Amino acid sequence: MIRKDHAWLHVNDGIIAISVWSPKTMIGEICYAGDYRQKKDSVEVTGTFHRACSEHGGDPDIHPAEIKKVRPGYPVNLPISTKKVRACVYSLILVLLFIAIKKLF
Repeated sequence: MIRKDHAWLHVNDGIIAISVWSPKTMIGEICYAGDYRQKKDSVEVTGTFHRACSEHGGDPDIHPAEIKKVRPGYPVNLPISTKKVRACVYSLILVLLFIAIKKLF
């Protein structure tokens, strides 16, 4: 999340996540943030950990001295599930039938 000349990164080690408050100049290499359509870049962050950062409302965060991309992310191609498509079509037919029956009575 870009905020003027800084950005928030949310780094997850597989168990917990922590926010990183970084200058925009340090995140230039990061391309993939990660969601259901893309696998995120893996990064290594070195910096100062704040258990209760006074600059950010007492939340824990890291102010980095260095951010290195360890492994690049990539787009994920998700196949369309025919079971889900079929379930949606059947559900739509049922809803339309209920509406039609309700209008009759």
